[in-house]
Amino acid sequence: MAVKNRMVSLMGKKQAAENRTINASIVARETGLTRQAISKWVRGDVTEFREEMVQKLCKYFDCELGDLLYIDWEDTEEGAAEPA
Repeated sequence: MAVKNRMVSLMGKKQAAENRTINASIVARETGLTRQAISKWVRGDVTEFREEMVQKLCKYFDCELGDLLYIDWEDTEEGAAEPA
């Protein structure tokens, strides 16, 4: 099992709803988070979920925690991050 995120999906929904381009650079600028951090989320490379970052992303996407993060119970990839 692995904790995964729906960042790309949320970016697409926000882009459609606001009829404007939403990319990692824009998310970084508008949330105050680093471009590198947002890129890790987009790639699905995040293994530690800092509370402050999760709060900023949920606020930015106007979503709940479960809309941003989910558990993939079937992910059997070796080295997959186990939730804390």
